[in-house]
Amino acid sequence: MPEYIVHGDEGSTVHMGFVYALLFPDKLCVVDCVQMHFFLTLEDAWTWLHAKGLVGDSAQTQDPGDWLKPRRQK
Repeated sequence: MPEYIVHGDEGSTVHMGFVYALLFPDKLCVVDCVQMHFFLTLEDAWTWLHAKGLVGDSAQTQDPGDWLKPRRQK
């Protein structure tokens, strides 16, 4: 299952590795340091992340490539 780091821009509060995402075939799971949040669409996930200040305004395109970066496997 692919893992991604939610990568914020300079206007966000994301710290690398604290918030990441798991891409399931039918949903996206965003994991913060407290709990898991499930979204059926990338747009829903982006809207939630943006409202929380986790992705900044430069990711307004809602292009996942702007805010999801593949997580390096250890």
